[in-house]
Amino acid sequence: MTAPQNRRRIDAADLAELGCRADFPAMLQGFGVEVRRHGAGLVCSMRQERTPSCHVYAPGQGRLGHKGWTYWDFGSNEGGDVIAYLTKHQGMTFLDAVRYLADLTGFRPDGLGQGEAGAIKPRPRPTPMPAKIETPTMPLDEQAEACRVYLDALCEVYPSAEAEGAAYLGPNKIHGGRNVMPKGWPSVAFHQPPEIEDELTDTLMPHAELLIRAGLMRPANDKGPVRLQWGAFYDQLILLAHHDERGRVAALSVRRYKYKEGDRYPKYLHQTTERGAQRMAFGLPSLYLPSWLAWKPQHAGELLIVEGPLDALGAACLGFSALGLGGRVQAGGATDQQSRTARMLEPHLSALREMKRIGVMPDNDADREKAAQGIAMAGKLVAMLRAADCRAEIVTIDKLGIPVPPECKDMADLAAVRQPA
Repeated sequence: MTAPQNRRRIDAADLAELGCRADFPAMLQGFGVEVRRHGAGLVCSMRQERTPSCHVYAPGQGRLGHKGWTYWDFGSNEGGDVIAYLTKHQGMTFLDAVRYLADLTGFRPDGLGQGEAGAIKPRPRPTPMPAKIETPTMPLDEQAEACRVYLDALCEVYPSAEAEGAAYLGPNKIHGGRNVMPKGWPSVAFHQPPEIEDELTDTLMPHAELLIRAGLMRPANDKGPVRLQWGAFYDQLILLAHHDERGRVAALSVRRYKYKEGDRYPKYLHQTTERGAQRMAFGLPSLYLPSWLAWKPQHAGELLIVEGPLDALGAACLGFSALGLGGRVQAGGATDQQSRTARMLEPHLSALREMKRIGVMPDNDADREKAAQGIAMAGKLVAMLRAADCRAEIVTIDKLGIPVPPECKDMADLAAVRQPA
């Protein structure tokens, strides 16, 4: 077969471009290599060892920084660029590695060519999408009606619920003053104090069957009669309302006022049942960007996946579309209870695939161990999304092009210091 004529060689500049564009930490996570933050850098283990000895360097860092992302394993005294990792540790040929990176990054060197059918090794599939959750059996119209009934009763029993919820998200320090309320956004927060539990339960009893099916009340059992879904917490609660594309409240999440690290119950509690009544796009700024909303993102086609609903609101204040997962960004195995959040991305994958760029953002924790865990979990979620053909990468808060004060660990913190009081 005659060799193609006038094809430009794949030169060092092309390889460096691929090495810079590739999200190497997320790639390593996809191949099952746990990446941890170590000081200002990242470390991982390329083989069985108790203490990670392989350092991962961002483009421009280290002796080989001109090649993009690189690594150096001090235990085996070898390393290189991303191409070297794929050929040494994943068994690819040089051209297979270049084609894999071209497919992954969207940058195709002129000298690469298209290759013959079957010449490229099958693209490694990173962490697979966890098993699908059971499709909710409750029609969305009934679920939205259940939310309306619940909020109407709450505002009837406690008339200041909406005003105090808005104050909690606004600059008013008396009621929390989170200062993460995007301009033009409808009411999304309602205060539910513990002293109204009995009266609210009585008011809702005529609708108990509907609310139980929606996960907003608990059925009677040997522990007691019908009761509120969150009544057992006897805490100051902020109900966060998730709207659908028609502007209806379609689901509720709860943020506990008095949450402390190490509490038995988590900071966020969700409207859900064993049969999966919950099915909103997790962030309060809806993934679907409904036309009725005055707020519009400045960064069209880009999405941030953050750790909680208030982080999503903070991102909205700063002009970003966001999904708040209600917990650490993560993707575990299908039987891992911590991965239920990741599994709930399944119904939204078609919309996620339309995004030009998805940034998975772990919290900027001061504690190094927590920061390393956040990076590792974000890497797994990135790998899972990429396996589902979404354009995802890890994004840290300092990479948004916005000045970040050192005390800000997440988008809610950043919005609070940048929003006018």
